Amino acid sequence: MGGCLDEKVTSNDARSGARLTWLRNETQEPDTRHGNIQATLVTNVDNEAEDELRWTADGIEYTPHSMMHKAIVRMDPTKLEMLDGFERTDAGHKFAPEDSNVRVIVSGRDWSEKRILIYGSKSTEEARRHVETIVDRVTEIDHNAELVNGPEIKNIAVNGNLETPIQLEPLTVELTAEGIDVEYEPEQFPAAIVKLETPPVTFLLFSTGKFVIQGLRGFGDIEPAIERIQSLLD
Repeated sequence: MGGCLDEKVTSNDARSGARLTWLRNETQEPDTRHGNIQATLVTNVDNEAEDELRWTADGIEYTPHSMMHKAIVRMDPTKLEMLDGFERTDAGHKFAPEDSNVRVIVSGRDWSEKRILIYGSKSTEEARRHVETIVDRVTEIDHNAELVNGPEIKNIAVNGNLETPIQLEPLTVELTAEGIDVEYEPEQFPAAIVKLETPPVTFLLFSTGKFVIQGLRGFGDIEPAIERIQSLLD
């Protein structure tokens, strides 16, 4: 992947390094609130992706940024690390498509269906092409392989700016008292981590008013999520 979590927001804060590394390198599939934060600026509508700055009806600017997809492929037992482009890692087999910043992780036992996570693609169609490349690499050595499910969007990350400074410590106390799941440890990471139930997403709120949303499953959830966090800040 190119870059780290929203470098414009956080790269100047030395305290954030450890937490950013954790967020950037996590390879587990996220639940609806805990998606990976990627770094490639992308998106348009639903399944398409283009660099695009947008605004809510209230004038809050945001940019959807990278997507994560999941697919399931059934294949014969195959030592993927022997195939071109694959590397064995603790998380599974990493596949780096040529001429792309996309990262693909293939996991699962040799005798089971493989879970494929595609990070950073600009569209569902692009994610499908990367999965088809993996299927082709396997079938080229006369092993059976077929796509049985997906790829489907599992996470969309968004960054934006509320254009209003936020006092994070008082906010943390207030939201906790209201039963909102929030974490703020400025010695480890410069943002408050706010986990919403409706919609089920996670916000990283910075004192500058900048934010990152992770865990989105659809583009239609972006503005409702921003409206929800605004209501908590009012």
